[in-house]
Amino acid sequence: YTPAKRMWLIGDTLLATNMAAAESLLMVYNSARHSKKAAALAAWLQKGRRPQGKLLHYLLQNEPFLKAAAPESRIFASGGAWFYEDMNNTNSLAGVLWNSTTFDGHGHKEINSVSLSAFGHRLYANAGYSGWGSGSDEGFTWNYINRRALSASTVLVDYEYGSVFDPSETNDHQQKNGAGITEGFTTNTLCYALGDSGAALPNAVHHRAFVMVPGEQNIPGYFLVLDSVSDGTTMTVVHRPFSCHVTACNEAEYIWHMEKANASLAIFLATPPEKIEWIDGVVADRATDTAQETLMFTHAGHKIKSLLASYPAKTTAATVLLPFQAASTKPHMVRTETSMQLVYPNFEDWLLTNSSNYQNISWSGDMALVRKTAQLCKWFFAQRAQSFCCMGVGFYAEGPISLFFNGKTIAFTA
Repeated sequence: YTPAKRMWLIGDTLLATNMAAAESLLMVYNSARHSKKAAALAAWLQKGRRPQGKLLHYLLQNEPFLKAAAPESRIFASGGAWFYEDMNNTNSLAGVLWNSTTFDGHGHKEINSVSLSAFGHRLYANAGYSGWGSGSDEGFTWNYINRRALSASTVLVDYEYGSVFDPSETNDHQQKNGAGITEGFTTNTLCYALGDSGAALPNAVHHRAFVMVPGEQNIPGYFLVLDSVSDGTTMTVVHRPFSCHVTACNEAEYIWHMEKANASLAIFLATPPEKIEWIDGVVADRATDTAQETLMFTHAGHKIKSLLASYPAKTTAATVLLPFQAASTKPHMVRTETSMQLVYPNFEDWLLTNSSNYQNISWSGDMALVRKTAQLCKWFFAQRAQSFCCMGVGFYAEGPISLFFNGKTIAFTA
């Protein structure tokens, strides 16, 4: 669930599904049979409401709901990474890196896809669902929604879609399950996960690093995505903000405006792509037609404008996804010699994707993200690195590790 208690659009999930619909899910009432933690999470989902008067609910719930506990950021090696800034705050940031190692029949081609929520709304989403075998009234087919990765915020290799309404099968994802999350950790200051596509793609292995940097002191947080593939000629990153209203600020930054959410999502292409392309897309939906005497559904959808960013296959493509409401709070983002910089009023975040000595930072690894002022390194994260140093703070390792340190908290995986 998002902080607004809307379900993430993963697989056959209806856009309108919310907490009320969850009351019909037996697992909510069966939670205490699994663990106290599960029962506390179910209580949070129920908002303290009395259970519906259904016989199965009565049989399954063997004790009252416990004191509610909001979900926290967690990583499931066989399912994905779920990052939450503050689930008790509807407007807070949340993001998911989906990578299930199993397929249950309701999945879509969404391995290593990212979904985002902020300000009470889903801002970056997959295709959704409008009923089994159904496309949308906008002309997008069931193939597009269920059987093609072009409808997910993921990566394709050497792919030509043909028609956006009924995309080609050639070089599309061949499986709906991947190799899961291979490493990661969660802290209150930074969360990190690395997804491995396994055999989901027919012509390459896709690795996606997903990072959430929560906001602080009324300054918005952001997400960082790094994509790389093992083979092929061209890697295409599919971006799917939940809007068709987009403004190009410059060759690196694009902003989608979500009118209902009174919010915007900035996408900054830190790594310059060889090519970008705009295509139409849809988030599918289904509504009940109450005017009919029998149960009828309208297979609706919400049009979006997708951005395809293509890179040479041996490139590591870095992208920042930054939700915001007031333009005055948004950091200035600019490309640099080593990748990019986010400029805030009292500090700067530096993203480095080339091992080097730069801006008082020396390191060797796949990626480094550093928050610093002129006098202080506030925190750093180094991915798959053997060394790092910034203003006297750092580490050396005999082999590659991924490590975060802010002076008080240390988290790492090797």
